[in-house]
Amino acid sequence: MSKAIDVAYVRYQVTDVGKAEKFLNDFGLTTVERSTTELFLRGSGPAPFLYQAVLGTEPRFLGAGLRVESAGDLAHLSTLDGSGPVEPTGAPGGGERVRMRMPDGFEIDAVHGADVRPEWTESPPGFNAASRKERVDRSVRVRTAVAPVVRLGHFVLHVTDLDAAVGWLTERFALLASDHLAGPDGASIAGSFLRVDRGETAVDHHCMLVLGTDEPAVHHCSFEVAGLDAVMTGHDHLLEAGYQLDCGVGRHLLGSQIFDYWRLPYRALHRRRPGHRQARPERVRGQRGGHHAMGREASPGVLPMTIRHIISPRVSEPPPRLWSNCLRAGDTVYVSGLTARDRELAATGGGEYEQARVIFERMADLLAAAGGSLDDVVKLTLYVTDITRREEVWRARAEVFDGVFPAAALVEVSALAEPEIKVEIDAIAVLGQGGRP
Repeated sequence: MSKAIDVAYVRYQVTDVGKAEKFLNDFGLTTVERSTTELFLRGSGPAPFLYQAVLGTEPRFLGAGLRVESAGDLAHLSTLDGSGPVEPTGAPGGGERVRMRMPDGFEIDAVHGADVRPEWTESPPGFNAASRKERVDRSVRVRTAVAPVVRLGHFVLHVTDLDAAVGWLTERFALLASDHLAGPDGASIAGSFLRVDRGETAVDHHCMLVLGTDEPAVHHCSFEVAGLDAVMTGHDHLLEAGYQLDCGVGRHLLGSQIFDYWRLPYRALHRRRPGHRQARPERVRGQRGGHHAMGREASPGVLPMTIRHIISPRVSEPPPRLWSNCLRAGDTVYVSGLTARDRELAATGGGEYEQARVIFERMADLLAAAGGSLDDVVKLTLYVTDITRREEVWRARAEVFDGVFPAAALVEVSALAEPEIKVEIDAIAVLGQGGRP
């Protein structure tokens, strides 16, 4: 079996090579080669390049490269379905590659034989903690400046079939899972952190994170800098240069890296201080909620948010091209105004209390299909045709919600869709936050 030994580079299509180069230089990458249609940049480590930008009509992620152990690995990979031939890379550093296409269309290169370039990485000063003083009689004088990138750390893929994507990567590169992210139900796997297998040699916690979503895309790529001072001085430099900060400095829960997320004009990157390294498998199931041990979560706008249509077999959908009962955008679920109806969409009748109970049952079914429950509801809007009967609706609400009630608005309307319909309720829920207090 072929085996990856490190992540090598990422490849993006950009609409303005000059604009991309300016940001990436300020971010800490150094230009190696440039033309009007193509750009290669490296870090201060030995890799001949870490980032390739190719001019195109729209910004998008093209793919990535992973270093493999031998030329024999390239020969083997070239025989697999979806693989190209062994060929020269045509990139700085030379060497050979096999370009392969994942099920969602990402181009993944296996690379071998590229030249190693001289390093110019500076060692960071010792870090003094309360219990350990590594730096004595040595002052630290830092200034706001470009913080040189050392190496590529990882990239994050969104794929439409998580099992197929992880299987594809494992078959070709013998990657190992370090951690898994649990889905909203706490049991299914929503994402896998993958690392290279160097036996007893310690490696990064992950070289990629693969997440199951509805739309294939890249979330971000990550570059390592020398230390915490580099994170912070580079952070200040990018702020002064007027670039868009995404969520700033924090620490990841899985992998333990200190991060600093920034936005390119077309995608997100973040610099990081090294996190923990490992040589033996460390599998964690059931990690839910935020991915950061400290610091603000990355904004969902790093990628165009995937919107899913949620359907429950217990709640009939309205006629086509009218509305959707339920949509999920990221971790937010929007439930349309529901009324008391059976599975054939006939009004069930009854008073305000009875209708509200039916509505909350339908709402619970939709939220369950979205991966949540009534505990995740943060906002209700209740419409009634007779506000003097509101206590009946509140009684039903009190029977299905515990703890802190959702925020709510009560609106009296002159009529609803049918004369016998007396109550309509819509909702907003946020998943993965542990429910209301």
